[in-house]
Amino acid sequence: MKNMQKITKMNLAVNAKTVIDMSLVAVSTYDDYISAHIALGRLTEEYIVCYLQDEHSATVGPFLSNSIGGIKLMVAEEQVERALEILNSNGS
Repeated sequence: MKNMQKITKMNLAVNAKTVIDMSLVAVSTYDDYISAHIALGRLTEEYIVCYLQDEHSATVGPFLSNSIGGIKLMVAEEQVERALEILNSNGS
């Protein structure tokens, strides 16, 4: 059961990008994919709909990271306040 919950949480993060009528907001940016994935994991654990934008561009071409504004953590607009609370809590 625990593994099934993890799959569901990851699906929330992956599928958020494909939802066309959902407004997404960048709540944070990262220079490296490790920090970005830690933050993504913290939000998906709390069922926040989110995904990483420009992750592949910044990872494949690290020299592009500054020009594209880094890796952006995108969150559903209606969940921004809760996402920021989670990211700003201890353990960030």
